[in-house]
Amino acid sequence: MEKLQWNILECKEKYPQCQNFGDLIHAVEKECMDEDKVVCHVRVNGLDLTDEDEKKFADVEVSEIKELVIQVDTISHVISNALGGVHQLIPGLVNEALEISEFFRGPETVPLSRILTLIDGYQHIIDTVSYVGTIEVGKNREWKCLDVWQKADRHASATIRELLESYEKRDYLMLADVMEYELTESLKEWSCVIEVMQADRS
Repeated sequence: MEKLQWNILECKEKYPQCQNFGDLIHAVEKECMDEDKVVCHVRVNGLDLTDEDEKKFADVEVSEIKELVIQVDTISHVISNALGGVHQLIPGLVNEALEISEFFRGPETVPLSRILTLIDGYQHIIDTVSYVGTIEVGKNREWKCLDVWQKADRHASATIRELLESYEKRDYLMLADVMEYELTESLKEWSCVIEVMQADRS
């Protein structure tokens, strides 16, 4: 990861067209994109900013920025880290789906928060892999991972639909079956997709 650091004079000299913080960040992001890089972290006057902070301070004048520190990374490295991160989540989610399915077949109730955490993790994997897939397709229409990605995505959509339908019907035995068989199988499919994508990028 590369660190870029400027004081107020350097900011004005490098980006004279920028009047406020929002303009400045937009200019830096565009410059990074031209070099196949992305902005990963922003610190202004010693304060680490979230995405919400960046929006909130967008109209702050550049003259109020005493020091700007931006960490950037290559798109390729960010994608590799993202794929590796969600790949590590899959075994734990498979185990969680199996445990929850057993609860649904027994007398004990399962906290809704536990189910939602599982579904959120599942959706995070889908969103991350799909985002990377969209980038790859944009670069290469003949992307060789396209078929396995689309197959996993179709299975995921059907699995989510079955989960929601069985939960809305309070059919907990059906929900247990969907979690034990469809959800775990879908997670394993995404694991294979990620491995294929990682091999394609190496």
